[in-house]
Amino acid sequence: MKTKIGVSGSVIGLGSVKQQLQKFMWEKVGIVRTMVGLESARQHIIQWQKDYPASETLSPAWCELRNMLLTSCLVVEAALKRKKSLGAHFIERS
Repeated sequence: MKTKIGVSGSVIGLGSVKQQLQKFMWEKVGIVRTMVGLESARQHIIQWQKDYPASETLSPAWCELRNMLLTSCLVVEAALKRKKSLGAHFIERS
């Protein structure tokens, strides 16, 4: 499994990054959303995409992480563009 050195100097495995992304998406882009949470999610995903560039390697785990990042980015962008709540998902207004 590919690893990366984290900001704190610790080694981060791809599995851990995928779990962090899933937890982050649930918290910021789950059923109840806020504009602040969506903007925060967009910035974090952009940073993760920079931290884990597509050309780094072609292992299955790496490709899965890149696909998860792309999907997350698309979900966040779509949520930011939709001004009305739809179905079970809604934007909580402050």
